[in-house]
Amino acid sequence: ETFFDDFARTNLGCPATLLVDEFAEKLLEELDFTQEALNLRDFKRNFADDNAVQIPGVYQNLSSKRVLVMDWQPGVRCTAEGAFESPEARRIFLQNGVESGLRQLLEFGLFHGDPHPGNMLVRRQSEDGRRAKTRERKGVKRGGERFSARKSRRRGAGVQIVLLDHGLYTELDEPARRRMCRLWHAVASKVPNETIRHSSYFNGDQKPY
Repeated sequence: ETFFDDFARTNLGCPATLLVDEFAEKLLEELDFTQEALNLRDFKRNFADDNAVQIPGVYQNLSSKRVLVMDWQPGVRCTAEGAFESPEARRIFLQNGVESGLRQLLEFGLFHGDPHPGNMLVRRQSEDGRRAKTRERKGVKRGGERFSARKSRRRGAGVQIVLLDHGLYTELDEPARRRMCRLWHAVASKVPNETIRHSSYFNGDQKPY
């Protein structure tokens, strides 16, 4: 017990008991399809203005703690042979993935916790015929908090990323989300002191800013 605790504190910066508790909590969340249905609902609303990212629709009236009913999503696993028609299509897919991840982290504060290749499909825009709608909308954060979103994003050049398996999510509260924005701004601006100051917030030094 002491060995694992010392190892976790030295290499991960937290006690082993915290890791075990976090694992148990997230495992129970993944087994609760009611929670996954809420994740799907909120995530789909968050990306309603982004035609490059597709989220399955969920039927909450048909779902329960042990049953999840959602839309079928056509597409090809992103690691499958021939998934991309060209190197440019692969580049666009990767760009869409990075940009959607940054939106999750920096704009919504609610992000997919298990984005491995098995949970990401490649789809050509023509496969579902959908087009982005240019309009103002309201997005949803967890707990019903609202925020104003930008107008529809027309990007992707016909290559869409489909995100599956929404059982494991992580949420940042508003102070942490804002601090994360400041951290990435400092990294992009190449300001070491600010990078260190903001990153220390996520290592337990949660001083106001």
